[in-house]
Amino acid sequence: MASTLTNARDQDLHRRLAHWVAEGLLDAAQADRIEQAETEWAADRQPPPGHGALIVEALGYLGGALTILAGFIAVNLLWPDVPLAAQLAFAGIGAVTLLAVGAGIRIGDEPAYRRLRSTLWLMSTGCLTAFAGLTGAQVWHLSGLTTTVVTAATTTIYAAGQWWWTRSALQHLATFVAAATTVGTVIARLAADATHWAPGLGIWLLSVMWAYAVYRTPLQPRRAGAVAAVVGALVGAQLTLPVAAGHVLALGTVAGLLIGGVLVRRVGPLVAGAVGVIVFVPETAVRYLPQSMGVPLAMLTVGLVLVAAALGLARRWRNPTRTAGAR
Repeated sequence: MASTLTNARDQDLHRRLAHWVAEGLLDAAQADRIEQAETEWAADRQPPPGHGALIVEALGYLGGALTILAGFIAVNLLWPDVPLAAQLAFAGIGAVTLLAVGAGIRIGDEPAYRRLRSTLWLMSTGCLTAFAGLTGAQVWHLSGLTTTVVTAATTTIYAAGQWWWTRSALQHLATFVAAATTVGTVIARLAADATHWAPGLGIWLLSVMWAYAVYRTPLQPRRAGAVAAVVGALVGAQLTLPVAAGHVLALGTVAGLLIGGVLVRRVGPLVAGAVGVIVFVPETAVRYLPQSMGVPLAMLTVGLVLVAAALGLARRWRNPTRTAGAR
């Protein structure tokens, strides 16, 4: 009951904040900070889990991991030439068993039980992925890319169903990874001559749409969705670097992350942008300024600009009241 009330309170808060943004009383960044602060405050007020719940959670993790590990060890040591039917049975039984055990856990008000269910269902998703991959490659004799498409699409549907039921971070991330893999492999299958840049562009576009959905809709949990979108955008941009336009896209992504982090006052986008700078700037400089001092000079320039920006933001954020009064 407490969990239901908490979800209802969160949904009511989200609706009220959206209404206030529409009325012009708040901007989107302020509403996002209020919602995040309220969520963290509610989490801090939750009673700590009992020792029994933590023990059950730890034993569940250990038991699930050992079950899968023991199966693989037994197959490799005792049954070297495993028939395909046995491999399919092992993967399928693992998927169904882990799904059923997770569904049978009575969550109640214990976050530990909720985490345990999410972990068991993530293991179930992995088993289903293995089952779909074996079916595509060994039973249907599909090509490598087609097998990956079938496997990723099946995993996406399965993980999305679990995510719809649990709204957990693990299922959210699993759904995004499977969906990104599906998009990338479908494009690679259709555009075989485009090397990696076309799949990378598709993954980048999916990440941007995912970020928009997280920002504009109650796509829970929002933090997991934001992490998935940011990492997906960086990975997609990295895959587009074989073409010249990919460098523009990559550097634009980095700039967008840095600017967005400043506007919403979030450390996550700034850290992701900094990682992007470390990865993309040297690659771009090496490609267009080879065998010269231009590479270290470009990196030095970008580094000095980032340091100057950090100092300016530190002064601005240290005393926001003074900054607001000056306006």
